[in-house]
Amino acid sequence: YYLAGRPNSGKTSLFNLLAGARERVGNYAGCTVEKKTADVDWFGQGISLTDLPGIISIKPNSIDEKVALRELDNAPLEAGVLAVVDGNNLPQELELPLLLKERGYSVTVAVNMMDEVRANRKILNLAGMRDLAGIPFFGISAKTGEGVEALKKFLAEREENKAGNRRPIANLDNKSVAHILDQVEPEASRIVSPNLTESKNRPLESATDRIDAFLTHRLLGPIVFLSAMFLLFQSVFAWAAPASDLIESALSATGDWLRLVVPGELLSSLVVDGILAGVGAVLVFVPQIAILFTLIALLELSGYLPRAAYMIDRVMKPYGLDGKVFVPLLSSMACAVPGIMAARSVENPRSRLVTIMISPLMTCSARLPVYTLLIATFVPATRVSGLSLQGLVMAGMYVLGIVMALVTALVLRFSLSTIEGRRIDFIHLPRYRWPSFKNVIYYVKIRVFSFLRKAGTIIAGMSILLWAILSFPRDNSFVGAQKELKAGIQASASLSEEAKAAALEHIEQRLAQHQLEFSLGGRIGKLVEPIFAPLGYDWKLSIGLLASL
Repeated sequence: YYLAGRPNSGKTSLFNLLAGARERVGNYAGCTVEKKTADVDWFGQGISLTDLPGIISIKPNSIDEKVALRELDNAPLEAGVLAVVDGNNLPQELELPLLLKERGYSVTVAVNMMDEVRANRKILNLAGMRDLAGIPFFGISAKTGEGVEALKKFLAEREENKAGNRRPIANLDNKSVAHILDQVEPEASRIVSPNLTESKNRPLESATDRIDAFLTHRLLGPIVFLSAMFLLFQSVFAWAAPASDLIESALSATGDWLRLVVPGELLSSLVVDGILAGVGAVLVFVPQIAILFTLIALLELSGYLPRAAYMIDRVMKPYGLDGKVFVPLLSSMACAVPGIMAARSVENPRSRLVTIMISPLMTCSARLPVYTLLIATFVPATRVSGLSLQGLVMAGMYVLGIVMALVTALVLRFSLSTIEGRRIDFIHLPRYRWPSFKNVIYYVKIRVFSFLRKAGTIIAGMSILLWAILSFPRDNSFVGAQKELKAGIQASASLSEEAKAAALEHIEQRLAQHQLEFSLGGRIGKLVEPIFAPLGYDWKLSIGLLASL
């Protein structure tokens, strides 16, 4: 079964509930869009589940939609589709299941958030909708688990009886797709209208409408948004610093221990300076990424993040971008890698490319140690109007990154004019709801492990490669001579212990200096030294510049 649904319909929450801890995360063939699958056993029947990216229509705008529809087109003939819809917004949500049915799929509809439907004093006649639509409907709540067992039993029985076989999909051209899209809206209304009863005591204005009147207000909305973003980043840096410091201390202690227990100087250097240093370079940023994505998850799953994108949309319009670039750019404040990955949700090809190109201009957490060192060195620790000058300069670095990103976007708007890209003015605003703790944890886990898997492997691999370049070849004759000299100093009876320690340390420094100069990296540094000499850099600093790439 393939789980399909609009964004914010609760599709992934249902998948998490159905799959338990058995999900596997990979990529769809030929692209970096994540694919979540699971094998489950319901009532003695083995079933394979696949959670598709969000789909709004069978005429796709985003890469995610194209990937999801391609996956359905290539699905086995016996596969079925479990369409997840938000029961609070059925007339619009039902359009997707009807479109999928029209394409030939065997569709089962899971009407999610039935607990909210009742709280909003609505009554849905699911049996009546089944009779009119010709497809089964099940009322569920992915948050509470309501109705999920009945849905499992139905899907298991259908799988056992092979009643879920679908006919081959018709080859739809643009004309037939447009015709289906024109017909499906009145069809959805025809099915829902007679089977939806709303209480007369139901307030005309919902809680979501009342909250939106404040949070998306032209004046108050931006103030709330800026305040939320300020608190978000303050929380990230305040909460992540102790965890990052703890990881650094643990890695340092582990390195010292490994140098003592790993036999052989070369092997010890590989383990500590190559492997552990590479892993540590990634792990130290995990707390900031985890905390940022936890806060983003709370904002997104509560329904506020799409409102932020809606407000940002007005600001981004002059730059040829839309509000959907907000999430990738916000993610880039933690690390540009997940930010660039998130850019696939931007439908407009030109906006997507511009977003990818300006994401690295955001001030990410990897730059904070550099900024902190430079600011502490060059900016005096004075106060301006009661505020720390150093803190103001740090804030200015963030502002500078955003300003330069917008300037770059403005330039790219015209220089990339040959790339097709129409502006998408549709931003789906879901209802506000309390985020599920389990879904927040899952959201963060997927993104942190994705960062570790995709960025971590490259960074760790490059760290080991850099170690090898700076360690080989080795001048064995010089190393042997220094070892003999060390042995002579240790055996000397005329030197005090302090003098021996100082002499041995001097030899170690000279040995490291010679090895660096003799290595492939040192030779490359000597080769490029004339290029950087006007800056006052020697060959060692030249190596550092090349390594930073």
